[in-house]
Amino acid sequence: MSKKDSKNNIKKLCVGVETVEQLEKIQQQTFETLGYGCAYTTMRPTKEEVLIKRGSLYWIIKGKISARQKILGFEQYIDNEGKKRTLIKLDKNVIETEKHSHGPFQGWRYLADKDIPKDIDKSKYAHIDSSELEKLRDLGIL
Repeated sequence: MSKKDSKNNIKKLCVGVETVEQLEKIQQQTFETLGYGCAYTTMRPTKEEVLIKRGSLYWIIKGKISARQKILGFEQYIDNEGKKRTLIKLDKNVIETEKHSHGPFQGWRYLADKDIPKDIDKSKYAHIDSSELEKLRDLGIL
């Protein structure tokens, strides 16, 4: 595998969330309760060490990679039905990214470095209303 194809990040569908702002609120509430942001999954990644060292979880919202959070760690637990699950511990900061279309899948997948969208510097667009900003992004202007 070439360095360009290395997989130091994962992607996951953000089910039930409509906007990055909604994800930010959910993760902030989670941080206030647990001390970290989080996501849950069934399968535990095999490349944990690399993901913790330099990886992020990229969120797919409404069919588009839209945001990311730095991965802090993984914790295995047993749910109420006795099934093994994995808690992905995330940094509290949700970083909005350029939007990239993505088809559906279950669970999570590794994200090749060549497919990573750029972060958006929100300070550049602070003067634009968030709903207008979303429209510009959807049109591909930003």
